[in-house]
Amino acid sequence: MEDALGRSIDPILGDKNRRLLDLFIYEQWRRVPDMHELVFAHEGFCSRIDKAIADYEQKYGPLSERRKAELVGSLDEREILKEIPGRALRKSSGVVLRAFQNKTLVIVEAPDNAEYLIGSYNVVKTSDGPTDLHDASIEIWLPFSPRFAAVLQGRKDAVARVVTGADQVDAINRAVATKSSIIASKNLALIESLRPGSKLMEAKKPT
Repeated sequence: MEDALGRSIDPILGDKNRRLLDLFIYEQWRRVPDMHELVFAHEGFCSRIDKAIADYEQKYGPLSERRKAELVGSLDEREILKEIPGRALRKSSGVVLRAFQNKTLVIVEAPDNAEYLIGSYNVVKTSDGPTDLHDASIEIWLPFSPRFAAVLQGRKDAVARVVTGADQVDAINRAVATKSSIIASKNLALIESLRPGSKLMEAKKPT
């Protein structure tokens, strides 16, 4: 994609490649704590447990209060808790991917005086307030090079490619830097502006 975009070719993807891109964006996003909270809110999980116990009792008979406490208490084990968000997100992937498919793919190019930062958590969700992914105001950004970002947005009349302003790029960079443990750029001044005093590591040249 980056090679084609560099030759000023608009990104027109077939259905298969669009689905692959949506899946790639989702896989990058599902590691983000914000996404875990969306799909795996504590209150929502507790209600799921209560419903599962109620369904079991309706089918097989009542459980003692002691047994219920044991079942709920077993979920406090660290290894189980680590696995639950991933399982919940895999189960919800169909809902998320359908929301992605209903959005328009736009390649947003940084202007000559700006560039995108790359981070360990590189997906940014922007919104005017709503949290439902199907809402047209929600955009999903994935910067994939210093020059380009793939954006899923709700407008059906959106163009396939657009050059944005430096302020928009800066806002996305700050969002990426806020939630990423590691950020990368050839522009060291950009890193220092977002992470003052941070430890910088030069990229190793291939041998």
